[in-house]
Amino acid sequence: MTDKEMIQALRGTETAESGQQTKEENKDMKMDVEKRRNELLAILAELAAEIRILSDRVAKAREDLANVYTVDDARRFDENCDLEKGLKHIQLF
Repeated sequence: MTDKEMIQALRGTETAESGQQTKEENKDMKMDVEKRRNELLAILAELAAEIRILSDRVAKAREDLANVYTVDDARRFDENCDLEKGLKHIQLF
């Protein structure tokens, strides 16, 4: 099902190309739309969780950066400060 068909199914309209749709076809389209909607909601929930994780990591990195005074400190900071580690949906650089 195309995005256009999904939108029309949500609105309860039909495309001119498809003509009259049976109740069964409408039901299938609505189920497809509902399935995709649930998939997108799950992805958004995962993304929101990753945003919270990233925000916490940025705050911790700021705290840790306050203690960087030497080249060795900077190396340790770089080794220990991986903001993206374990994130599925967010890539920074």
